[in-house]
Amino acid sequence: MSSSWGKPACAVITVVVVGTLVWLCLSHRAMSTAVLTDPIPDGERETIYTAAKEMAVLEQQTRVGACQVAYLECLPAQAARQVQVLLLHGAAFSAITWRDKTHTLQLLAAMGYRAVAIDIPGHGKSTGRVEEPASFMAELISALQVEQPVVVSPSMSGSLSLPYLCSQEGRKTLKGFVPVAPVGARDHSQQYAGVQTPTMVVYGSRDQQLGLQSVEAFASLPHHSVVPLAPAGHAAYLDQPHAWHAALYHFLSHL
Repeated sequence: MSSSWGKPACAVITVVVVGTLVWLCLSHRAMSTAVLTDPIPDGERETIYTAAKEMAVLEQQTRVGACQVAYLECLPAQAARQVQVLLLHGAAFSAITWRDKTHTLQLLAAMGYRAVAIDIPGHGKSTGRVEEPASFMAELISALQVEQPVVVSPSMSGSLSLPYLCSQEGRKTLKGFVPVAPVGARDHSQQYAGVQTPTMVVYGSRDQQLGLQSVEAFASLPHHSVVPLAPAGHAAYLDQPHAWHAALYHFLSHL
């Protein structure tokens, strides 16, 4: 196993919280940015990272409309939690980023969640072109049988996830949403006030463009929190993987 796993020690997790703390109501509980930036508890952290190294990641494909979608899937060793995680990617990346670079697929499975990462059509091993983003996302979630989905959406993938988040189907289906400086955040700002989906807005402290734009745009979401990772750039999950996984751990555990 690659040494890029590193040691998930508390000292490695450096997160700077800036601005006003925004409260996130999840399952009738208020969750602050300070909680989301806490490390994974010591006993669980070691167990999760050790188990993740043994997790198998399956390579599969499915048909979604006119698109052939390649995806990676990682299943927990025990019965999966009800919430499942669907990971999208940015323009310079693909599904394998979540397997080989950050190990997010394996770590989510070690936390007890079914995790699926796709190659967006036109990227990686997926073919075709997405014509209607909201419809594509609805069909994708159905084809992959992702139940109570939490969608992780960095950068370019905002062009798919945000129309779905604001659609009637998305408002009804999504269990949670984790945007990481997605494109198009401002384009849908007039619709966010009606979205009840619990949302964790993640951005890198050095991302002065899409990162800050997303924080501003998502301010009208009723149930959201902001998690800045520092020091980190646009792909904050690559720069601060341990803090990224700790934030996911806390967010998902409160859904």
